[in-house]
Amino acid sequence: MISSVSRSLKLPRPASPSTTFSCCRPPVADRRFVSEAVERTIEDVTKAIADPELAWLFSNCLPNTLDTTVTLGHDAAGRPDAFVITGDIPAMWLRDSTNQVWPYLTLVKGDADLLDLFRGLINRQAACVRLDPYANAFYRESDEVGHWESDHTEMQPGVHERKYELDSLCAVLRLACGFYFETGDSSCFDSDWLKSIELILQTIRHEQAGSEEQGDTPVYQFRRTTPFASDTLTNQGRGNPFTRTGMSRSTFRPSDDATTFQHLVPANAMAVVGLRDLVRLLNELKLAPHLATDAAALADEIDAGIRQHALIKHPVFDTVFAYEVDGYGGITLMDDANMPGL
Repeated sequence: MISSVSRSLKLPRPASPSTTFSCCRPPVADRRFVSEAVERTIEDVTKAIADPELAWLFSNCLPNTLDTTVTLGHDAAGRPDAFVITGDIPAMWLRDSTNQVWPYLTLVKGDADLLDLFRGLINRQAACVRLDPYANAFYRESDEVGHWESDHTEMQPGVHERKYELDSLCAVLRLACGFYFETGDSSCFDSDWLKSIELILQTIRHEQAGSEEQGDTPVYQFRRTTPFASDTLTNQGRGNPFTRTGMSRSTFRPSDDATTFQHLVPANAMAVVGLRDLVRLLNELKLAPHLATDAAALADEIDAGIRQHALIKHPVFDTVFAYEVDGYGGITLMDDANMPGL
């Protein structure tokens, strides 16, 4: 996906560095969310930037997610609930929403409203996982119907798109762990959140099984009526065959394009990091020791699979990581501009 900044921010480039720069931010009354900590940061940083055009660009880009994409409220249980659209599409991607708020993480301790935004997004992401751990993008309300309702997969009410991307689940872990390590705040990690974590672990572990083990009717299949091969899965929605390697399957890349070989190496590397961060969080809070044990074992299995199957001898660059493998010897040597990448 394209980031929210590039999707929704249209800045006219000044004719020359001496031009007087007009702010392109929405009027204060039209901003979706205002953070005092972010506003102070903008003021402090722009004062230290000698180039006025760069200062102008920074002052418009840093708050764009807050200005244009955030809706903060409360769920039925009274917990903070934040929905972060990806830009010009009225849906929230798990990956994008984490990346969109990540630049504000170091500012949360000085801003109670920003703290609630992070709590709310952690709660919302966990609810999305409980709705469907295989979906990558969701609507704010369950009765919204979108363009992809005709996809040939098990679409649930409230799901915008159901492309299974391992890094989407990793993004949920990254946000929760990053928030806790930065703040020490554990208020979000209730029984509902733990159910979401259990579902994440079950999904990643289930997708370690090779296609020959999953049979003709795997848990997850996806087909789309489209002229673009990168927008759907081959083989009646199952994708190209793959065998057990220790890594976990990812049918789509962070770009939302289909993988060629379904063991996507950078997403699996991200899973190793996210799972080990999860183990640290659970152990420090003395929560769900069985989940911590499972996450630690899963991280070790994936790590070993990467080292055994994804390290490739290159004729020019010696040993490199493949981008994708299938366990049968099929490899893709490339990288992608999206995160995570090699």
